Amino acid sequence: MIYNKDKGEVLMKTSFTIARVTHVNKNKYTVDLKDIEGRSFYNVPFLTPYNKPLTNGQGIYQMPERDSYAVVLLFGSGMLKKDFGKSKIVLGFYSPIDEKGSYDGGRDEIQPGDINLKTLFGNRITLRTDGSIEFKASDQAQIHLYPESGNERDSYGYDNLLRILLENFELVSSGGMLEQKVNKKSSDTYLSFEFRDKALYPENPRIIRGRMGFQDPLDGTKSFFVLDSFDTESDGEEETHRYHYEWENDGHIIIKHFDIDEIERYHFEITDIGKKTIIKHNENGEKTYQKELSPMGHKTVEHFDGGEIEYRKNTDPSGATRMEIFDAGTLVYERFVGSDGSSTENIDDEVTIEKTPAGDIDVYASGDVTVTVDGTAVVNCDDIKLGSDMASEQVLLGNLFEDHYLNHTHIGNMGSPTSPLIEPPNPAYLSDITKSD
Repeated sequence: MIYNKDKGEVLMKTSFTIARVTHVNKNKYTVDLKDIEGRSFYNVPFLTPYNKPLTNGQGIYQMPERDSYAVVLLFGSGMLKKDFGKSKIVLGFYSPIDEKGSYDGGRDEIQPGDINLKTLFGNRITLRTDGSIEFKASDQAQIHLYPESGNERDSYGYDNLLRILLENFELVSSGGMLEQKVNKKSSDTYLSFEFRDKALYPENPRIIRGRMGFQDPLDGTKSFFVLDSFDTESDGEEETHRYHYEWENDGHIIIKHFDIDEIERYHFEITDIGKKTIIKHNENGEKTYQKELSPMGHKTVEHFDGGEIEYRKNTDPSGATRMEIFDAGTLVYERFVGSDGSSTENIDDEVTIEKTPAGDIDVYASGDVTVTVDGTAVVNCDDIKLGSDMASEQVLLGNLFEDHYLNHTHIGNMGSPTSPLIEPPNPAYLSDITKSD
């Protein structure tokens, strides 16, 4: 009881009992209880470490759970009953002794001076006397802070360490967003982010978005890293895509630039297909360049105009090359140079010029060949054959033959057969260079 010594009277008769919580009235911050004598108490308030009534709800408080054990103060009529409006109040909660003689009640192991806040789910906040603080929502959602404590067991000796254990992550601020997502139903795991360049564009910031993650290595269609840039208008409400970078698991790389109308103006692409590297370059939505490289050393380079091929060059590992020129997509010129020095040129598929390793040159034409020279045409060589490579008949040297023909004489009577030439033709009249069939 509470006794007033000066007045010599009893102010309040009090007693204690131990009770079990049978119901929690969460809207009233009261509990219903049943004590060890079988008595039931209803709407009994409970003490909290601190709270200030009739304010903004500030304080340190908790909501009890059903089947928890409480120490209940029972007091009779008097001033306290008038002030509290109740004749009972829960002073606190405790765990009964177990079969091992312990009162831990399944609580976490903590050290003297440590403070632990924990719910039925297992999420907790722990403040330790070594200065560390632990926030735990689950095994894969934790934040640990280690100061200059020398706690080598947990922080490995690193001072002022922030350790975050997580599965999914989001960080959102006025400057952007950083996000990591894990799809438990598949192997997808990625980290996405968004940054706003407010320092340069406070009203319409440029936005950079990206995603990086580890996907199924057997699925080469998914991108490991993606980066996009956007311009904004109308206070950031309208976005225009200006830049795209993509790196896929199979080594495929794509770079794109867009104009203010989001029309693709530039496209650069590196593709590794079947261990072959392909580099592409697009402008204004049309391919202008492509290069292919194989692991064996084969290389192909192509140039395009208006989306149609105009030039192609192939080089194989031996060094042999083939060059092709196109007009409106049609092959008009082709030149092959072998690794042995031989070459072949094809013009409009009508004229072919071949050169052998020995230096011999053959020209083939499917139609007539006309050579027109405004000046002097000179052919300087040791042997000329006309008609075929089997030609053996020597060509007359006109000036020498004309001089002999005009000055030769015959001996005989009129009407009688003449004798052979007194002066036979000179072999020098025949060309040793030009021969004909």
